[in-house]
Amino acid sequence: AKQGLQPICGSMLKWEPEADDWQNLFFVVDPYNQMLRYFASPEAAQDASPVVEGEVNIRCCEVLAIEVESPEISRLPSQSGRSFFFKVCTHFETVIACTTTVEERDVWIQALKDFGNTPGIRVLPPPPHVQTAAKHPVPRKGLVMAEPVRAEAPAHKTPERPAESPPTQSQGATSAQSAPASGSVGNLTNLEKKYDATRRALADHVSKCMMLQAKVDELENSKRGQDNDNTQELQTRNLELVQTLQQTQAALDQQKLQADNERGLAMQLSKELQDLRALQQNG
Repeated sequence: AKQGLQPICGSMLKWEPEADDWQNLFFVVDPYNQMLRYFASPEAAQDASPVVEGEVNIRCCEVLAIEVESPEISRLPSQSGRSFFFKVCTHFETVIACTTTVEERDVWIQALKDFGNTPGIRVLPPPPHVQTAAKHPVPRKGLVMAEPVRAEAPAHKTPERPAESPPTQSQGATSAQSAPASGSVGNLTNLEKKYDATRRALADHVSKCMMLQAKVDELENSKRGQDNDNTQELQTRNLELVQTLQQTQAALDQQKLQADNERGLAMQLSKELQDLRALQQNG
């Protein structure tokens, strides 16, 4: 029978943006649920009711090594003896972790890539600072340990014969083959549970995506409404300016007409005065 996929776990430093400092945490990679969970300590992970400090869904995640000279690391406070960094990027968050050796970092990166992105998961040999979960058993009330996956097809039991007849050689072989059947049924139940957990996680992911899309639509509608309000305000101001310009032009036309009338009247009065003066001189 093949060995079941065992979670990989170990202690690493995790950058906490809210605390603006590094925190030493105990990480556990669950290959079946494709989750990266972290606890305050190994003892907290093995508690009867473990308290999870946080978890990251590593399905289709991007795992990258980070150099010490990179801008996103150079701005963080340094850690003596630990200078090997990597980050796990998902659609919702980015986790930055720090290991003691480059080998340990490479094992974590490869494990996260294998467990999160490919169906053909393989178990990697852990470095000294990364122990498999077999050395740290986790109770079922917390993280569920993976049961071994058996490759054999379940054997079918034959009808039992009466108790008074002695067992034959074929009956002994049949009972020996039917022994793994209960284990196969248990494995099937575990796989059904894993399928239900995956389906719930997928539904949760779809729900979060729909919520984000709704927020995006709301922001776009709000921006569109604001643009409409701004456009209406500009149109109102332009209309007011046009009306003011028309009134000013009408006033100027009125003043020009009045000036022309006054100029004509003045010329007429001047001509009449000249005629009167001419008559006086002739008389």
